[in-house]
Amino acid sequence: MIIACDFDGVLCDSNTIRPGFRMGEPMPGAVEALLTLHRQGDAIIVFTARDRFQPVEEWLQHFGIPYSRVTNVKPPEAECFIDDKAIRFTSWKQVMEYL
Repeated sequence: MIIACDFDGVLCDSNTIRPGFRMGEPMPGAVEALLTLHRQGDAIIVFTARDRFQPVEEWLQHFGIPYSRVTNVKPPEAECFIDDKAIRFTSWKQVMEYL
């Protein structure tokens, strides 16, 4: 499976930024979950609104989080999206009720 995973608020906890650092710690369970998905053979694409990917890639590598690539576009080939700001679509009626 190709899984697209948001960076801020899903992988990286921006509420845990320590003085002298630009990014926070991994969200609880993120490292273990992505390692499990990777071991199962899933491809992980990390998407972010950030315009520079190198710091995100360095952060992922630092914490040992496997990924295929980093992008700022939600990849159309993804079969699953993990995003903290998404609404699960089942019908427009359900979306409107949620909103």
